[in-house]
Amino acid sequence: MGYKNIKCFNRLERDGWRLLVPLEGPRTADSCLFNPQAYRILEWLEQGITPSDICHALQKEFPDVPHEKIQCDVSATVYKLAALGVYDMDEQETKEICGSSANRLPGIHVMDESEIRMVSQRLVDARTEQFLFCNAQVNTEQFQTYRLRHMHFSALETFILHNDQAGKLNGVLSLYGMGTLSSVLVVTMMTAFGNDKTDRATIAISMLRQLESLASVMSYGAKIRFIVQKKRTDVGVDQEQVHFQCDLELCEDIWSECGYRREATLLNEIAQGIDVTYYSRAIERSASKVAQGATALRC
Repeated sequence: MGYKNIKCFNRLERDGWRLLVPLEGPRTADSCLFNPQAYRILEWLEQGITPSDICHALQKEFPDVPHEKIQCDVSATVYKLAALGVYDMDEQETKEICGSSANRLPGIHVMDESEIRMVSQRLVDARTEQFLFCNAQVNTEQFQTYRLRHMHFSALETFILHNDQAGKLNGVLSLYGMGTLSSVLVVTMMTAFGNDKTDRATIAISMLRQLESLASVMSYGAKIRFIVQKKRTDVGVDQEQVHFQCDLELCEDIWSECGYRREATLLNEIAQGIDVTYYSRAIERSASKVAQGATALRC
């Protein structure tokens, strides 16, 4: 158990980021982009330092950051290294990493192994009106546990969860581009579990306001983008062609509240009479933003 000394392609990118591609051994992910803090964890693991000891070291370095937050960030990075096949978690580490108490804190965090089944069930059980935004056809198949696991841990999508003050799940975001060199992070799903439109809007605004700080230290992205499919009323279009579940008026209010602006509209992009509109917000990378996410270590 522990660090596995296998051959890897290891390239230094800009701003101290590292691209790691294993060249041998079994794995579930082909590559990963690590920010400088996350790469430090890999170097510590190479020296035989355990994830638990890494948490203690980082706690001394960042005394103002809650221990649960540091544990969550270290766990996410170690789990990604395990997916790459360069680290073997023993039974105790698996238990600790997949049962992080940080997952019960209010606000957003990256979904981990222990939450996949719960998130899958909540999405499958959800009524259509609970989807504030989804840019793909909504069906239960896309929310099955095996699909969420594959998309999340192969870095095709990154699922970000939002908890209320009691630590209960009340929102889900899915992003494309978090683990790549892409300059744009695309929101592929935004779901809020609320009693009414006001509740759902409040949850969505909370998610989006926290998302920018997370994205500024976890990705190369320069902007976050929503892609909206909309049917024009002046053209006869089969409603089944519009794979879109959204209260557009409510979403536009939410995006405006969070600083998103309409970027462009492409006419007849999907089919005759179905247009695509982009709503985007630039990711700020000021010193204060980076400080807020100093321990966001997930690749």
